[in-house]
Amino acid sequence: MKKHFKIVGSFKPLSDKLQALKAAKDTAESVEDAEAKETLSHSEKSLVLSLAIKIADLGHLRAPALVHRAFTTCLLNEFYNQGDQLRELGREVGPMFTRSPECDIPDQQRGFFEVFALPLASCWTQIADSRWYADIEENYLMWGKDIIKFKKKNEAENG
Repeated sequence: MKKHFKIVGSFKPLSDKLQALKAAKDTAESVEDAEAKETLSHSEKSLVLSLAIKIADLGHLRAPALVHRAFTTCLLNEFYNQGDQLRELGREVGPMFTRSPECDIPDQQRGFFEVFALPLASCWTQIADSRWYADIEENYLMWGKDIIKFKKKNEAENG
């Protein structure tokens, strides 16, 4: 995730170039003419591959809601187990790795979608499968509904 913002930020100019190349290829007179117009630098190809790897890593975000929710639960348990191990070693444990009944998981997930997933999906849909953004947005909206449920539950429990 360290390079996430750099990759996403660098992608807009490349997306414009890819769209221009596609348009040029679509209007090419011959195969040779089309091949001559397909020019990406090594760093541009690397950027597309970096984006593809990030998309693959976050593929569960576009899964049906039940699958995505189960995957998220597994990830959170992995984080909590890591936090338990860090605590046993006497090391500092960040809030993401701390088990807490007050933890607002839906709100955390919405934040993750807003900062990481939706901008990434927006980049990907410019060059590949246009359904990515819509699928991810569907789960983003699901977490929004869960925020309301979470807050109502806390209000009922806390008076």
